[in-house]
Amino acid sequence: MGYDLDQFFRVKSEVELPNGVTCYLRTVADWEVRERQDRAVLASKKRRDELRDPESEAYQTYIEVIEFTSDEDLRRSIVMLESREIRRQALEEIHPRYIAFPDDASLKEKHEVLEKREKEEQRARKKREKVIKARVKALEKTLSKKKREYLLSRMKAAQESAWVLQAFIVAFDRLTVYYSCFKDKARKTRFFNSPEDVGQLTQAIINFLLNEYEKIDGASIRQLQDFFETEPSSEPQES
Repeated sequence: MGYDLDQFFRVKSEVELPNGVTCYLRTVADWEVRERQDRAVLASKKRRDELRDPESEAYQTYIEVIEFTSDEDLRRSIVMLESREIRRQALEEIHPRYIAFPDDASLKEKHEVLEKREKEEQRARKKREKVIKARVKALEKTLSKKKREYLLSRMKAAQESAWVLQAFIVAFDRLTVYYSCFKDKARKTRFFNSPEDVGQLTQAIINFLLNEYEKIDGASIRQLQDFFETEPSSEPQES
């Protein structure tokens, strides 16, 4: 499926949905990027507020029940939740070294560079996995020495962060699909009436449209900018 640039250098594409209907995509405009970020942040804040309200269903479902968890299960759950952040940090910190083609490279030289790039990717991947494994092991060692009060506090913080981030990602993805999809080739009539309508789709269809959008978007839609820098909801107390 090809793409083109209109007179404003906005990248376009079109895809056929499983039901045979054509969906016309374009990259989101600057104001849509800002709106997407703002609305996703609001969605995450709403989830955070719910998780901090003892009267809310979200608090009773995801936070209150932590009190009944055994110490060993707390340790395992903390490791599981925080391992995601450990992996993200490793991906940010460890990159493959870029290997450029020589000037006026021959076909053989280009092949050699591609082989070197593949080896460099493998090197970086192995290094990341080694770092991740070491950090997870260090976390497990730290938690093994902590008492229940600390574990409860840290688990609640980790659980809150996980669900707040999930709320951000869900809103961000739905808004991306909403803003980028159109019914007509001129891209004047939106395919969906609202981001909430996007939420009625199966996750498989949402992922399909997001993957198609990534092909025409120069920046990864999964780059959550400063959101990942959010401080934990509360610092666990030493005991």
